[in-house]
Amino acid sequence: MTFFRHIVVSLSAFATVACAFAEQLALTPFRASGIYELGERAGWTVSLPPSSASNDVSYSYTLKKNNSTLIASGPLDLHSHKATIETTLDEPAMLYLELSASSAATNRQTAGAAIAPTKLKPTAPRPPDFDAFWESKIKLLHAIDPEPVLTPEESGQSGVDYWTIKMKNIEGAHVYGQLARPIREGKFPAMLILQ
Repeated sequence: MTFFRHIVVSLSAFATVACAFAEQLALTPFRASGIYELGERAGWTVSLPPSSASNDVSYSYTLKKNNSTLIASGPLDLHSHKATIETTLDEPAMLYLELSASSAATNRQTAGAAIAPTKLKPTAPRPPDFDAFWESKIKLLHAIDPEPVLTPEESGQSGVDYWTIKMKNIEGAHVYGQLARPIREGKFPAMLILQ
């Protein structure tokens, strides 16, 4: 069970993650943690790689609050090889940034940040049976040894380790997923994407 908890905790820290770009843009958050206070300027510096000669590639961005409400969008001017994307919010929220390149429809990068995450509140009232329901589900999970199986695969990107994972779940079902991380020492932010 400890291994399963480590995976869940590692994956649920939402900060920054990037997909393969034709030319990988560097996204540097204003705060390394990706966590900001209410009213604080939050965002990223976006840079082209030093070796880039791709002024013929155009980039655009979309910035959303809680991945639903559009905050800003438009073209990203990288002629000087650097740009900033920023916002200031006076309410707790999660920020979701998506960058797209004109060179291919599938070329995109995503990043996330949190505004006062400890002050986030539920959007609906708590059901009266909430605690009993979740206690029963957690009891079912505790009765199962997840027996995680990590299978190494090719990531398709240099400098990235990649695995598929399979774990036992309740009622004979299984949980399947994918894990990827940079091939270097250090702590990294993570993103959990659920279907």
